[in-house]
Amino acid sequence: MPGDGWSGPVEYAGSKGLTSHVAKTVTYSIVCTEVEGQLRAQTQVTYTAVAAIAPSIPTPAVTLTASAANETVGSQVTLTWNSQNASECTGSGGGSSDGWSGTLALSGKMAVTESNAGSFTYDITCTGAPPAATAQAKVEFTARVDRRAIP
Repeated sequence: MPGDGWSGPVEYAGSKGLTSHVAKTVTYSIVCTEVEGQLRAQTQVTYTAVAAIAPSIPTPAVTLTASAANETVGSQVTLTWNSQNASECTGSGGGSSDGWSGTLALSGKMAVTESNAGSFTYDITCTGAPPAATAQAKVEFTARVDRRAIP
């Protein structure tokens, strides 16, 4: 095949690497002349197309932090998140009426207040190229102590 490096005289013994820029079957022949005559040999090589490798798409990453790990019921905690390489983020967890669950911006801050005491976990999942990125923050809300009731 023209341009593949297989033409002209070659050494009596050895090897030669060949490549093709076209997908096809090529027959390579060699003729060796000796005192007793000519020796002929041939082989066929099938070149196949190599699939192009798609450029890698960065996978998403996300961080989520809470302004406090412990707070009293009724007080605000600020959740701050930041994603990279994401196309969509969704919040879940927390309390049923704190507003954290649902679609979120790709980065931002949100103040949440819980009306009941307990341990609350706030989750965020950001999608883009697989796999999705997740992060979480935990806050312990304790009951407010009414100091006026203490004798």
